[in-house]
Amino acid sequence: MNKKSVYILSFLFLFISLSALAYIYKNKYENKNIKEHFTLIDSISNTSPKEATLLLDSVGSLKLNHHDTNYKKLLEESIRMEQNIYPKSDSLINYLLFQFLASDDSTNITRAFYLRGLFLLKEGNMLEAASSFINAEDFISGCKNKKLKYQITSELANIYNHNKLFRHEIESREKALEYAEGFSDSTAITNSLINLAKAYTNVDSNRVANIDRIRHLIYIIPDSDPEAIPELTKELSLNYEKLQEYDSALYCIDFALSIENDLNKKLGYYKVKGKLLEKTGQTKEAIKLYQIASQANSLEDKLGAYKGLYTIYKSKHNLDSAVFYSDLLIQLQDSIRKDYTEEALEKLNSIQSYKKQRKAYIQNKFEIFRTKALFSNLSIIFLIIVIILILVNLFYRNRKINLEISIKEEKAKLFEIELQKREIENQLLREQREKEAEHLRLISIELQQKETENLLLKEKTEKEQLLAKEMIVKAEYYKRLNLVSVPILSASRDKKGFIFLKPDDWKSIEENTNACFEHFTDRLAKDFTQLSQDDIRFLCLLKMELSLDLLSAVYHVEKNSISKKKGRLRDKMKIENKTLDEFIRGY
Repeated sequence: MNKKSVYILSFLFLFISLSALAYIYKNKYENKNIKEHFTLIDSISNTSPKEATLLLDSVGSLKLNHHDTNYKKLLEESIRMEQNIYPKSDSLINYLLFQFLASDDSTNITRAFYLRGLFLLKEGNMLEAASSFINAEDFISGCKNKKLKYQITSELANIYNHNKLFRHEIESREKALEYAEGFSDSTAITNSLINLAKAYTNVDSNRVANIDRIRHLIYIIPDSDPEAIPELTKELSLNYEKLQEYDSALYCIDFALSIENDLNKKLGYYKVKGKLLEKTGQTKEAIKLYQIASQANSLEDKLGAYKGLYTIYKSKHNLDSAVFYSDLLIQLQDSIRKDYTEEALEKLNSIQSYKKQRKAYIQNKFEIFRTKALFSNLSIIFLIIVIILILVNLFYRNRKINLEISIKEEKAKLFEIELQKREIENQLLREQREKEAEHLRLISIELQQKETENLLLKEKTEKEQLLAKEMIVKAEYYKRLNLVSVPILSASRDKKGFIFLKPDDWKSIEENTNACFEHFTDRLAKDFTQLSQDDIRFLCLLKMELSLDLLSAVYHVEKNSISKKKGRLRDKMKIENKTLDEFIRGY
């Protein structure tokens, strides 16, 4: 093979490589723009489905690769289903799911499983829907769409709730709340808080812990969307009722009624309050509330109201009224049972139809994939044979050229060795000059270090002097505070050693603390608006660094109760990485 042929082959190879790179770069740039366009459409699909549909239709004129085409189809299905427009079958969703599984696209695999689950749920096939949502969760770690994560975990939690798997429901609700907080949607956060509180109420194992959890949920309600407060307060009431703490339960439901503006929800709250009044023996008031609650739209609230009225009238031996509400209760239950039976039959027929359709679809897909696999295998084998022949031909043709090139390279190496010798000599000379410059630089650095050390020593001495003055002033403050406050505490002791402080005593302690520590109570009230007056007084005593014995005598409790009080105040003030004493000492 002559040199001219080698040059021609090299030019052809270079031209093909550059063309391929240009094609790849162009497709990559276009795909990036298309991906950004699809991301924008996805972000507005819930709030503006019509606009999202128009934007998606505009993509049709662009050149899409196979993956982007599938992505577009998946978005189209998602937007339609967001508007409750469901397809007749899930064939397209299943096809797209297989495609994305092959490309290992976690986000779109997750979305496809989610849409398939929604379709199955619509068809009444709850078991298959749950399986689809669980599969979506398996790929959720690679999904960056937090809203999609929230939707998946919420749907799965609803299924757990329907099947009374309350512990699994709580896990899914907690994840849903975390995802909702991640994309800062107040409506999603509110719904998550309410559903999570209801899930806690359904678990009977530890009511006290459930109450603490629901209280925590109330603390994290967004200020911009306080609608969840009445619902969560109602759930608190239900938990107190199951603990038979009826006073607390009544207080919570009264508070919920006072702040709820939705009339239909209020009717449900009246049912809860009526039940509490019934249990505390206030049957007249309970009857009034049950009668109001019987007007609710919720069938559950109606049933509860009728049942409560029947129970009260039966216990009062008012048989006419008892029979009247018993008939209403039975009629409503029969109506619900009839609707449930009809819905169950309809869903059963849908499930049978879906299974037949699914079986036919899988058989067709199997045949298509088997044909494609055979064609792909034959193409790959032919391509491998062609590549091997080309490589063998190039190897023998290039061997001769490589021998000629190696001789030229040997000559060039000898010349390079001579150049390297001269370069080494020049390098040694440069290194010697650099060493001398480095020596001078080190001397300069050493002088600068000494100046810095002297400056630091001077600053340290000044700081120690200021610290000594501050300690003297602090000692004077504590001396003045204790000279005024300790006699007040000592004078208020009784024979048992308990200290009874009057309002004037507290006022004196607060004024002295403010005088010694720069308006201590005013700063607390401003920085921590959640603190009560009793909390601020307790912090005044901590600022005085009183012993646990004195604190125990003032509050008439054991020392460990004082420690628990400190812990609760620390949580209330959201203090981290410090004890309450350390925080107040430096405040």
